[in-house]
Amino acid sequence: MKAEDFIKEVKSYFRVNYDVAGFNSPMKRMAFTLTLIKGPDIAGWTRNMEEVLDALDPLIDNIPAVWDQFLYEFLAQFQDSQKEERA
Repeated sequence: MKAEDFIKEVKSYFRVNYDVAGFNSPMKRMAFTLTLIKGPDIAGWTRNMEEVLDALDPLIDNIPAVWDQFLYEFLAQFQDSQKEERA
C-alpha cells in the first residue's frame, strides 16, 4: 500500500505543478521521483534506476515510455504481491 500511495502522491504533485518547466519531461519526472526514494533497503534498486536514466539520451529517449516503464518497474519491485489474496 505504501508504494501505491507514494506513486499517487508523486502523480498528484506533478498534476499540481503541471505548468512548472520540465515537469512534463518523462526523464525529469523519473529523476525527481528517484530523489524522493530513500533508505538502505532500496538503495541498490534506486542506484540501478539512476544508471538506466544516465544511459538515456535526453534528445532521443525523453518519451512517455520512459516514465511508464519506470512506474512499471517501481510497482513490480515494491507493490504488495499478496494484495488480491488478502482482499
